[in-house]
Amino acid sequence: MARLEEFLATTLGLAPEAVELEPKARRGGLELRVLGTRDGRRYVAKKLHPALRREVQAYSGFLRSTGLAPGFIGVHREGADRWLVLEHGGAQISRTDTARHLPALAALAGRVHGLSHRWPRLRLPFPRPVHVNYGARHLRGEWRIATERLQAAIKSGWADSSVLGTESQRRHVLQQAEEALRAQAPVLLHGDFQGQNVLVGREGTLRLVDWSAWGRGPALLDMTSLTLDLKTDELREFCARYTTAQGGESASEMAEKALQIRPLRHFLGLGVLARRAVLDRTSIHTYANTPARLTWNRL
Repeated sequence: MARLEEFLATTLGLAPEAVELEPKARRGGLELRVLGTRDGRRYVAKKLHPALRREVQAYSGFLRSTGLAPGFIGVHREGADRWLVLEHGGAQISRTDTARHLPALAALAGRVHGLSHRWPRLRLPFPRPVHVNYGARHLRGEWRIATERLQAAIKSGWADSSVLGTESQRRHVLQQAEEALRAQAPVLLHGDFQGQNVLVGREGTLRLVDWSAWGRGPALLDMTSLTLDLKTDELREFCARYTTAQGGESASEMAEKALQIRPLRHFLGLGVLARRAVLDRTSIHTYANTPARLTWNRL
């Protein structure tokens, strides 16, 4: 089986010696191999597992001609491993830097959600589309999983019991989000729309990576994921820019609904961190990207 470097050189029409393989890195629990070429272009190879075939669908299917994602080079098999190879071309937006890119991010979100009109005609490399339907049933399932993960982390001593809140508080968070999302038309969602999944190119263009959770659901789910760390006035500005481009409900209505959904987003984020804490056998509070704590006594 040809090595990854040889695959990249052959696919891009380069001499093998023009490709340099950099040390392996770890990000998000997935193994990455970042590659560079002597002509200045950069590429990333992401190690795939079977559950991530949705990501291959996205890059090789409906995203190819949109300019919303890095260039898709191909999928390379190396022994038992499969590598998704993309053109990299940018730096991530940090959590603290999201506010600075609000206009561009609002436009990017609008472009993603605007692809929905192509939904019935998506051309994918698999006989049946594999996507997530982010409806009420999905949210309730995620809510139950987060609750169970936090309970396990507390029992193991890797999280403080205060992060769980009472059952009535947790149910209020879920019901409040469901109310905000009621009657929202489903659109094409990225599924994990946050700054660290947005690459900023040298020319200022934005590209979205990590499409493994793409699906169908209310646009507010993407928007609240992206704006989780924004102040209220910044969130309102984002909604104003988004609605100016998209139309539909007013910016003030959208902002109020986003604020209703935000507590559930925080809670689901804590569930993800709780699972990581148990697996890594360390405290949930040691993670730098821990979401702001829910203030249960205000709910």
